[in-house]
Amino acid sequence: MLPKRSRLSKQTIEKQLIRARRIKTSRFLVMYDKKVGVNAPQVSFSVSKKVANTAVLRNRLRRRGYSAVEALIPDLSPSSLILVSYLTPDTQTPIKDLTLEIKGIFEKAGLLR
Repeated sequence: MLPKRSRLSKQTIEKQLIRARRIKTSRFLVMYDKKVGVNAPQVSFSVSKKVANTAVLRNRLRRRGYSAVEALIPDLSPSSLILVSYLTPDTQTPIKDLTLEIKGIFEKAGLLR
């Protein structure tokens, strides 16, 4: 799990990511923006009740997402604000594959240094 300072707050999501840029894949919807004055990247994961009915499954997906993106945090640009939403409840894909997919999305968005 990422430390709290590396995750987005609800207020930041509501204010900053309303008009954020988006990239959609078969598994994720990534909303991202850059904010001046932020000295560390912030990443959060969300899972809708429409995607996963039970809280246990939603929490498992969020934890897997945080584990996948943890290795990418040092490579992200410091002013990045990123919200990743799951579109499918896939718990069978290995974490390494999730990391590669998320890294590809971040490269496409220009969020890596």
